[in-house]
Amino acid sequence: MLFTSGTNLESSAIEFVDSNEKVTVFSAYMKLEELKKINRSKNIKRIVVRWEILDLCREVSDLEVYNYCLENNIILFRNTRLHMKAFWNDATTVIFGSANVTNRGIGEKGTYNYELNGLQKTIDIDSIQYFNQILRNSQLVSSSLYNRIVEEVERIGRIEDPQEPYVIKKGSESNQEKFLLSDLPMSRSTEDLFRTYSNPEKATPDDLIYAGHDLALYELPGGLNKLQFDEELKVKFNSHPFISALKQKIRHEQSMRYGGVLSWIQENTTTVPTPRSWEMKQELIVNILYHWICYFDDDFTWSTPKYSQVISYKMNYSNQLETILEHLNRDKARGNIAPHQVILLIAISNHVEKYRRQLLPLPQVKEIFDEIWLHKEQLFRSNNTDIVMPLKALQRAELIHLRITEDQIQGVRSYNQLREVVTDIELSNELFEILKSLRNPQEIIENHL
Repeated sequence: MLFTSGTNLESSAIEFVDSNEKVTVFSAYMKLEELKKINRSKNIKRIVVRWEILDLCREVSDLEVYNYCLENNIILFRNTRLHMKAFWNDATTVIFGSANVTNRGIGEKGTYNYELNGLQKTIDIDSIQYFNQILRNSQLVSSSLYNRIVEEVERIGRIEDPQEPYVIKKGSESNQEKFLLSDLPMSRSTEDLFRTYSNPEKATPDDLIYAGHDLALYELPGGLNKLQFDEELKVKFNSHPFISALKQKIRHEQSMRYGGVLSWIQENTTTVPTPRSWEMKQELIVNILYHWICYFDDDFTWSTPKYSQVISYKMNYSNQLETILEHLNRDKARGNIAPHQVILLIAISNHVEKYRRQLLPLPQVKEIFDEIWLHKEQLFRSNNTDIVMPLKALQRAELIHLRITEDQIQGVRSYNQLREVVTDIELSNELFEILKSLRNPQEIIENHL
């Protein structure tokens, strides 16, 4: 079905918005008055505009669209590469063509352009993925970005025929204070996603929508077999900043209940429309996240004890050592993180590897400590081989026991004073078990120098 200027171009857009609960509008140019006409039913939920500074200075697009979007709970995106014009119902139907959402573009009165739009009732998974790709590559218009754009437009002023476009550089656009809810996967499982990916003609409309979102989110190419698909998706999923940050939080807490994960998501994301309604499907979306994390990372598992969904970090010895190192309370020396505690742990590790003992003679550990320090001295830019400070720190962290009281250790300032009251270093059971069980713990420890 075709829609033409001066007859049914505007009315067809109004009818489309009226008859769909959720609509995303892509329009390079956009004027506020025309947007108000089309959105009388308030069903537009997302808008992507070009908003080049040039466009705004020429007044072919309105900055006032931003405040209208705030007042009507519309998520506004900016993409300076956008040229397309389309109304998408976030499912499988779209109106697309040449008409911008302006009076001269889609309007039916006055001096309008000659435009043409068409209706496609059923689009395929590649088209859904394409729309999601554009959304992924667009920038959420936050208040800070809006203010920067306004300042730039006001600085330049109205222009008629500029020599070159004015743009805010990509580097300044890319800073996002929070993640977007659309950074979450929407397919129930990775198996569901591959099934839709490999046989889209057999998928339900909902599965096509979810798969289109996920394929765009993780930028997966076509034509992969199952093994290639899983390998590619695993890398993209695990390296996504949203997933990395959430997994780091779970590692720190060791385990998190459903409520904790939900709170973390709410605190660290900006609400934008997603294929599954966040407000209606929070529990399902968190379940999906659990499945994906545990499928692609064997260090995590989830269960439902006492009706509460819990995702846990499975501590292996490498992970335990990493956690110990990450939680060391290390001071700064000459602007850099002091290496003393790490050097001491390397020395302790060397001794355990050689003698397999939990009780270490202090002089032997000091000798290894000094050798490592001498070898690494240029890296540290320091000749301060003080072993007392890191020994105190590891005792406070309950990783070692010097078998003297806290009051006694506080009075010790030098190694000579220390060896008068301490002869051995006793490792905690946890640290000893980790160091004797790992094949090469020094490699892990040295990564923290």
